[in-house]
Amino acid sequence: MRKPILVFILLLAILPNTALANPPLKGKWTLTLDENFNNYNQKLWSKGLETNKLHVRRSKCFYRDDNVSVANGFLQITSKKEKLKLIDKDGNKKTMKFSSGFVHSFRKFKQKYGYFEIRMKLPQARGLWPAFWLMPDRSKKVQDPQISEMRSTGIEKDRKEIINGKGMEIDIMEHLTEWDANKFHYAAHWDGYKTNLKSFRGSQLVGTNPDKDGFRKFGLYWGENILIWFVDDIEIARWQNNRISDVPMYIIINTNMGGWATDHIEKKKLPDQTVIDYIRVWQGKAQL
Repeated sequence: MRKPILVFILLLAILPNTALANPPLKGKWTLTLDENFNNYNQKLWSKGLETNKLHVRRSKCFYRDDNVSVANGFLQITSKKEKLKLIDKDGNKKTMKFSSGFVHSFRKFKQKYGYFEIRMKLPQARGLWPAFWLMPDRSKKVQDPQISEMRSTGIEKDRKEIINGKGMEIDIMEHLTEWDANKFHYAAHWDGYKTNLKSFRGSQLVGTNPDKDGFRKFGLYWGENILIWFVDDIEIARWQNNRISDVPMYIIINTNMGGWATDHIEKKKLPDQTVIDYIRVWQGKAQL
């Protein structure tokens, strides 16, 4: 009668531990999104900008659906040299020399508060700008800092109901490839992108390195009046303020090219890829 028990114990010893780690904060957590990119889930993700319009602001590239792919358990955003003649949302012809990719969960997944995490491998070519960020759900009007900006994108037509709330852009991770490989930017923006723009932002040089496969984790705890940013489960920034967003937000992953610190793009190292292993989201309140 003891043999089955011994076999079971041995199996436990050799089977991999598939349990997901919780966020690096104590609390009661419920996993609400576990995206491992075993396939491209159209019910969860959309390619291109939320309005399916071309986008050239602060950028030297067009976003193309073909530059986003899923294979072997990874989402891949490819940035490449590619001369394109396209027409923008106003009917103007635009010529660009580069293309990249943009993925989002607008109208498909949104959440208010919780912990948001990504495991990703960053590109290396100079002039690239990968990012993992959140934007407020715009299927209804909120006190959103980007209202005037969004009127030009066509989302304004969806603003038929008014809900109480404070919207903002929350940047969980931004990285410029001309920086030190371990330097990352975090931010929150509100009250518009132009003269009224207000921000909490900073950059941090972290002491960790990518794992043996070149990946690292970026996370954000978003609670009532608090944001806490993490790299590789280590806290790098904390901001407490009653202006922090209190409306559901959706996820964006993209790689921009040029448009921030430099417009010099290292053509010889293109194409280059931003590779995402997983995205996970938990609902819960941290014990701070």
